[in-house]
Amino acid sequence: GSEMCIRDSAYTGREAETFPLDSGEIKALEGSIVTLELQSNRPLSGGDLTATPLNTVSDTVPTKVQGESAGTNRVRFSWTVHASSQIAATIRDVRATPSEKPLSLKLNVIPDQAPVVDLSSPEQMVLATPKTKLPFLAEVEDDHGLAKVSMVRALVGYRDRNRVLADSLTKKEFDFREPLKLGELGVEVGQILEFYLEAMDRNPTLLGRGVSEVVRVKIISEDAYAERLRAQFELDAFTARYRTLAHAIQDAKKALQKLDEAADLGLDEEFEKARTEAEAAHAKAE
Repeated sequence: GSEMCIRDSAYTGREAETFPLDSGEIKALEGSIVTLELQSNRPLSGGDLTATPLNTVSDTVPTKVQGESAGTNRVRFSWTVHASSQIAATIRDVRATPSEKPLSLKLNVIPDQAPVVDLSSPEQMVLATPKTKLPFLAEVEDDHGLAKVSMVRALVGYRDRNRVLADSLTKKEFDFREPLKLGELGVEVGQILEFYLEAMDRNPTLLGRGVSEVVRVKIISEDAYAERLRAQFELDAFTARYRTLAHAIQDAKKALQKLDEAADLGLDEEFEKARTEAEAAHAKAE
């Protein structure tokens, strides 16, 4: 008989899970403590377990674990898992006679994914005045649990500055919605600022770090901003007038085509009607 206990890495906050080993394959989070307990129909003195990593280079050293007595006829193996492995466990009776064949099973290690940071606002390149309020909208998510979310601000050519948005988190998701007041940062015209969000999970290896896209903000004067608005307004107005003219010219061309068709038919009444419509269409275009 066999039984498996998996205690996930302490930073996940999950309780240990114990279950009978009915199949030849198990899964565990990277860094978890796995305990395999084997039972025999005769008294046992110990055992040996070898965990051989899968998909690694040939000189990788397998992990060897000595079994400990868990009762008269039970042996327990415990070890920390770091890579997917092929497990082979052998037990020995009180006369040191090994089992006829080892227990073989496959251990699949689930890697701890880094947090995902989705910064939806502002856009990646922004023009702003020193008094602008930039709306920051972001969603942060982790597979096991976030620890900290920060905003990193850099002035091109200077050292980065880190502002903690949330610390000591115990949840998997975090939403950040807050306007960034550039006036409070003391920015100056001509500067280029860079912003991005950084999230950390509780993985003790410090590999659980996710970052968002970088937002670049160029600081321009209010006069320059007003000039851009005027130029945009003039462009929008010109575009509207151009489209109106294009439609009027198209209508005039269609009126001329109808006039030609009426002339070919030789019907005075239809011709006069088409001529009147063509003159009106051309007058509108002018």
